[in-house]
Amino acid sequence: MSKNKVVGADVLENGEKRGKAGVLRFFLRNGPLAIAASSLPGFVNYFIILYLTYRSSAAEVGDYRILMSFFALAGLVSVQESSKVVIRSTAMNDRDSYATIFLIRLVFSSAALVATLLVWALSDAIGWDFPPAGLIPIVLMSALFYPLDIFNSYFQAKRQFMTMSLVALAKYLMALVVFMVALWLGASAFQATLWQIASMVLFHLVFFANWIGRDVWESLRASFDVIGRLKSKPSRESIVLSIANLLPSSLEHVDKIVIGSVFGLEALGLYTLGFSTGRFIYNALKPALYIYYAQFVEKMPTVRMLWAVMVVFTLFGLALTGAFLWSVDNLAFMHKFQGTKLVTAIMFLSYGVAMVDAIYLQAYAINKDTNSNHLLVSNTISGFGCLLLFAAASQTTAYTAMIICSMHYPIRHGATVMIVSALRRREESRRLVDGSKPSAELSAT
Repeated sequence: MSKNKVVGADVLENGEKRGKAGVLRFFLRNGPLAIAASSLPGFVNYFIILYLTYRSSAAEVGDYRILMSFFALAGLVSVQESSKVVIRSTAMNDRDSYATIFLIRLVFSSAALVATLLVWALSDAIGWDFPPAGLIPIVLMSALFYPLDIFNSYFQAKRQFMTMSLVALAKYLMALVVFMVALWLGASAFQATLWQIASMVLFHLVFFANWIGRDVWESLRASFDVIGRLKSKPSRESIVLSIANLLPSSLEHVDKIVIGSVFGLEALGLYTLGFSTGRFIYNALKPALYIYYAQFVEKMPTVRMLWAVMVVFTLFGLALTGAFLWSVDNLAFMHKFQGTKLVTAIMFLSYGVAMVDAIYLQAYAINKDTNSNHLLVSNTISGFGCLLLFAAASQTTAYTAMIICSMHYPIRHGATVMIVSALRRREESRRLVDGSKPSAELSAT
């Protein structure tokens, strides 16, 4: 077998030889497992949002959401996009790479924790409250949670979807039970959220130590050259991809922080309810693509496939929008969505462009022949555009701000795909001018 031949990359190729039935069987066998594993965190969060909405108030939803946003933002410095390099490296039999990536995740997360503690200590000494002391446990737990999360990417690369789904089921059901028990014992939404996150960190520690951790420790014991590993190709690519994704990933939390800070927790709770409702079905369907990610190491998706995805999911979003708006206006139990129904409608109508973005950019990051710097450029341009949108929203009313902030979703996805495509075409033109042969992957899209 060639060194660069992707393990398992012939799955779809063989499926194509057998006909569409082979591809369908592959999807039916693995797709539901990938969906189950990756949609569980969204399901748990959405269940909690609905529970707090009907049990308590929009303000408690806002309190929960802002804590989870800070937890996710703290995790962005842990080189999260290294998951794509893990998939590529593991599929190409580079077993040492995920030990390297775990190490750099741990280094960056620890550095972020130390920096946060220093800023907090200095601000406390001069009488400031930044960051609030209540966020310190969030940053501490994120420094443990995200580096240990590397096993999910490993399971994707190895196509161990059953294991991945069972692990996710155990973790997120436990987190939900812990949250509900905390509320039952009289804890606030803030305290219950801390309990929920702590339970997931404990799960990661136990699972990592008794599963993938042994391989990681063996690799690190053989060579614990931190500087050398940081300079390695997997590390460099992981850092570039993570920096490229830093701004767009933060946007889905910055909008919540802007609305919560300017208009209050009640407005944030309403916005969260509408945004999460609109994203819920998309988040459940998107993970089905994970079963094909190893395939993208060798070959990019075709333009025909992307257009088909755009049309199908846009029509699906239109149908959802119609059903949702009718339900809000005609069903009594849906009236709590009245103040945020346009936010949800915008999310539904964005399904086509969002799914194309998910396929194209994930494939672009994983493919062995693409230029990661293109993602950095495109995400930076579209990201700063969305930040300007948030700034404009902060100068309006709460209701208008919710609509403006939700518009960043289709704008960001559409702009990113167009910019990356333009950069790829320019690179292809340069290849032709230089007289080099265009790569099959570049030519395919």
